[in-house]
Parts: sequence; structure tokens; C-alpha cells
Amino acid sequence: MHGRLMLPCFHAPRVSTVKLAVHSHFIARWAESPIFGGARKSVGRVEGACRLVNGGESFSCLSRHPRVLPNCYENVLLRGKLFCYVVYAVGMAFNEESFLTWLEEGYPRPQLCRTVWLSLNGEWRFREDPHDVGVRDQWFRADNQDVFTQSIIVPFPPGSELSGYEWHEACNDPSVVWYRRVVTEDELGDFSADKTLVLNFEAVDYECDVWVNGQHAARHRGGYTPFSVELDGSAPFDIVVRASDSRDSTQPRGKQAWRDELNGIWYQRSTGIWRDVWLEEKPKIAIDELYWRGDLQGAKLIGEIRLTDVPGADSTLNVRAAKKDIDIADITVRPRGKLVEVSIPIPQIKNNMDCPDWLWAPQHPNLVDISLTLQSESGVDTVVSYAGIRSIDVSETYIHINREPVFLRGVLDQGYWPESFFTPPSPEALKMEIELILDLGFNLSRIHERTPDRRYLAWADVYGLLLWAEFPSSYAFDDRTLIDIASEWLTVVRRDRSAPSIITWLPFNESWGVPLLASAPQQRAFVEGLVSLTRAVDGTRPVSANDGWEQPETDIVTTHDYGDKPEQLRTMYKCAETVSQSVNGVGPQGRRTMLDSNWSFDKPVVVSEFGGIALADGKSNQWGYRTVQSKEQYEEILRGLIFALLESPYLSGFCYTQLTDTAQEANGLCTAERVPKLPLETICEIVTSTYQHDSHVRPRAVSEQATGGDEQ
Repeated sequence: MHGRLMLPCFHAPRVSTVKLAVHSHFIARWAESPIFGGARKSVGRVEGACRLVNGGESFSCLSRHPRVLPNCYENVLLRGKLFCYVVYAVGMAFNEESFLTWLEEGYPRPQLCRTVWLSLNGEWRFREDPHDVGVRDQWFRADNQDVFTQSIIVPFPPGSELSGYEWHEACNDPSVVWYRRVVTEDELGDFSADKTLVLNFEAVDYECDVWVNGQHAARHRGGYTPFSVELDGSAPFDIVVRASDSRDSTQPRGKQAWRDELNGIWYQRSTGIWRDVWLEEKPKIAIDELYWRGDLQGAKLIGEIRLTDVPGADSTLNVRAAKKDIDIADITVRPRGKLVEVSIPIPQIKNNMDCPDWLWAPQHPNLVDISLTLQSESGVDTVVSYAGIRSIDVSETYIHINREPVFLRGVLDQGYWPESFFTPPSPEALKMEIELILDLGFNLSRIHERTPDRRYLAWADVYGLLLWAEFPSSYAFDDRTLIDIASEWLTVVRRDRSAPSIITWLPFNESWGVPLLASAPQQRAFVEGLVSLTRAVDGTRPVSANDGWEQPETDIVTTHDYGDKPEQLRTMYKCAETVSQSVNGVGPQGRRTMLDSNWSFDKPVVVSEFGGIALADGKSNQWGYRTVQSKEQYEEILRGLIFALLESPYLSGFCYTQLTDTAQEANGLCTAERVPKLPLETICEIVTSTYQHDSHVRPRAVSEQATGGDEQ
């Protein structure tokens, strides 16, 4: 296996980042590259230390930026698992105003990029706390460092292979764990003393307390949302994290199991820190949040910029926008409050012939690079962002992008890796996941029962992959559930609403957490209320109210149909009468699909889950909705199921279950290692087939042979 190690640890302006090309006789791990000594702007020096899983003899350190001299690398002798490197280069430069630069470096927040940052991924001290005595015994005190007797590789959850940590207590996976990491003055490199140092956590599951230098600094509840802590004083910073992860069924957990033994469609838990931890600097008054939305009718891009505080009267905010080499705007305004709105005219949108060059769509995912500079009494804050200009709406037959109908060919993505659970094994793995989905012929990914890594969204934006964004469910309902889900979900919507690739919000799936939706007024009010709040926060996208099962007022009608024979699907969706029977009566899962009113061809219908075919591999714990014994049979049933849905003139799309095998759920199109079970070109041919279609969008009348003589 040829491994590649990407090091997104420390970045400063005009310093080239290195990529390590490692020899085939050992495997490199991204997460085991924790410690950068710093970057020197003046000489273009990048140095650091990395850890390898296995030993080796040498490596080559190569720059990924074209202006670096091609021979600027050193071969370094490896000393066991730990090696150090230093690279010098002349004339290094890259486009600091393009978000893609930062995305390629693994930056955790591509929609709002800052120049100087330090990844804290890597080795932390660790301790289980099965009896929850850590707070009582003050493990957060500086003189209690000896308590942390184990180590773990962040951001991988304990118990995963890449974390390097196996559960030690008899209870296996205790509900409380602790982390410790000391950030030294040397690590901070070019961080400015006159700016605020911010500690960012992308996700900690589930409740979290943070201490800095023995003082309690933050408390956060919610395992799927980011939070930040401002660091006061000067280095060193002694950071201690306590995470509590209950198995309570009211806790939003998605596909994370609550039992000791894994079963069915539930997988290992991601207790504790399971997404990136990183430092950045900013002035006291800084850019805090960005929201971009396109206005096709007005031919403009609208930006809402939220600041951390109200700046002084002499403050200015400059916004520059460009598409590739074309300058779009250079606007300077004087902020008068914490919220600033800017309007960027793009007159080219008014010309229909120019639209493909300017609007974002799957076939032409055009993005606009945006640079913002805030000058205030507390200093200068410069960030890099991006936007895609497009519109989303629904008709009685299709979802439309930029007023053009799109037939959805989707796949359900669990976002799970055997070696790291719900954490990607590397930033590059997220890019590869998007590429794999597109190479298989799909134009949509359903992000199932989790929130996405923000880099996953960005790569989808870059490549033109459509997304359905979902939230992890709880499995019981009470007042606490209501508060937790609503709070986290609306935070996620605000966080991700600038992503042009997201075309549908999906707050609930199959009545999970609201099992009495059809009969309990409180549960129904909760679903309807959250759908309305979603539209209030972002009214630019449709909302699927309760995907697949009982649906109150919804923008898209969805069914989950695991009929394992093509004839079953063909019969169910072949004509207006059978489709109406499915969505207006009892659906394929034995639940009424529409709760409020009958569907009357006024909304698009999508089979948002189907398939789930497993290919037998001899494992006793293998599970799928149907298991076949050979690749020939697998291809036959896959082709038959997809073609059966393509025959229907009344469907707006489909979503196949699922992309990869996941733990014991072995019904993926690919193995857990992302290897397709059939030749990639075969799956692509099946998925992209225009069988029974006039085009990729609108089905034509179904043939007599396909329907047995029924006319459509």
C-alpha cells in the first residue's frame, strides 16, 4: 500500500505546506502528525515532527505548490516511529485569497479561513473515569498531571484503531473520559501577542467541560456542533477536557449504538473528542459568522457578515470577490452594528447564455472566492471564504436547480470507517469519498444520521455533488430531547447554510425519536415546529419533514422501499394509481406516508431509501436487507432495482442504501475499505443509465413490455 501523509498543522502567510510521499513499505497516518515547531515567513522554512505507525528508512518531503523549486526536499533518516523534517524553499507563494488553498491543507472550517492556525490533532494524555471522580478529585489542576497515565491520538475516538487507545476498564467504553494537552510557547510560532487566541473544537461527544490552566473555561452540550474557547494570558496553556457520553436513548446519537453489543444498523460510539481541535488568532472585534446566498432575480450575491462586537465609527469592512481570474467586486463599507449586509452585483447572471459560467450546478460547480478584511480599533482581521450562486425550488415533478429540473441519483453515505468510526482517517479521505460517489455515477449523497465534516461540504461544493443534510436522531422523546435536537439542529443549519451543494434539509428520519408522530400531538407539534424553524433560518431550500415515514406538511414526498425484487418496485411505482396508493395510503414500511392531505401530483416524490443488497462473504455477522451469493447475482439485482425505479414516470429521483459496508451492515456498493464490489464502470453504467428516459431528467412513457400493456 502506498501511503500519503498530509500535514495541515501550522500555517502562516506565504509559507508553502509540504506533503510527505512515503515509501510503500510503511503506512503513514495523518493524525499522527501533531507537532509543528513553527513556520518562518522570512526564509520559507517549514519544520515539524511526525509519527508513523510502522518503521521505515527514509521519506521525501515535497511541496504541493508549483512555485516551490522541484528539488527542495530532503531525505531524512527515520528513528523508529518518530521523525523530524525541515524544508527550505525559495520564491514560495500561493493564492491566499482562495479558500481552495486552505481546503487542500485540511483546514477544518473552509467557509471562514484565517491565515495563522495550529492543529492540535495528535497525541494527548488520556484517562478513563468510569466512576466519575475526576471533578471531585480535581484532575484539571496543573499539579494533577500524573493522573493522565495513558495517551490517545486526537481526533480519533477511543477504542478506534487510529486512536491508538483500547478501552481498559471492565465496563468497556465508560461514559466519562478526560484529555490533557499542554500548548507551549514554541508551538505558537508566529501567533501575535496582541491578538486573541481561540481554541476550537469541531465536535466532542456529548457533554464537555474545558479547563485552561486550572480554570474552568467552557461547557458545551451537543456531540455534533463546534464550539470555541478564548485563551487568556500567555503560553504555556494547560488544556484539560472532560467528556461525558451517556447511553440514554433520548440523547441525539444517530447510528451510534447504546448497547454493549453492536447490532443491526448501529455502530461503535464516538465518545469524547472525535473531530479536529485547533488554534487560531483574531482581534477582539473580528468576523464571527458568514452567510452567503444568491439572488438570481436580482443578479447578485448577498452576504451577511456577523461580527463579534460592534466596531467603532472609523472601522471599515472590505469585501473582495473574484471568480478564477475575473474580479467581481471590491466593496468597502462602514459597519454600524454586529450584523453587516453586503450586496455584490453580478450582472452576467441576467444573460442566460452566460449563466453556465457563473451559476453553481452539478455540471458546472462555479464558485466565487471572497476575501474580507475588517479594520477596527482592535486590529485587522482578514478571512477567506467562498460562495456558490444558485437557486433551489420544487415543482410538482422535480427539484429544480437554477430553474432547471434535476433527476436525483443518490446514495446513502454513513460516513463510517473501520479504523476510525465516524471520524475520517485523514482530511484527504473526505475528498476521496466525494470522488468515489461521483465516479460511481451518483449526483447526490444523503448524509445519513450525522452532521457532515465541513470539509466534506466544501469538496462537494468544489466537485458539484448534491447533498441532503440530515441530523442524528434520538430514540425516545421527552422535553430534554426536544431542547437538545432543536438547539443542535438549528446550529447546524446556520453553520452550513452557505454550502451550495446542500439542496435539502432533513431534520427527522423514519419517526426516530418521535415514534408516536401520527397520534401524539406533542410529537407532531415538535416535528412541524422544527420544520418551520428550519425554513425561518434558511428559506432557500426545501425541507423533507420526516424522511420515509409519516410526513406532515413537507416540500418533498419520500418513501423508503426495501422491496428486494425488481418486480415489487416496478409494480409499486409504475403508474399514477399505484404511486398514489403508496404515498396516500399505507407506505412500503407499513406506515402512512402523508398525514395531512393526499398527494395529488403537486410535489416531487423520491424513493429516498431502497436496495440494501449484501454480497455474501462468509462472515457470520453479515447483515443486509437481502443477501446474494455471487457477483453475477449482485449485478443482476442491482440493475433490476434501479431500472425498475427509472421506469416510473412519477418519481423525481432515488437514493440507494448504501455507499459502503459499515461494521456488520454489509449492504454497501463498496467494501468498508472503499473498494467497489463490481467494476466501478459497471456500477456507473447502471446508475447513470437513461433506460426508459428521454434524457437524464424526464422519463418518457413506459413501454408495453415493461408494464404489461398498461398505458401511462
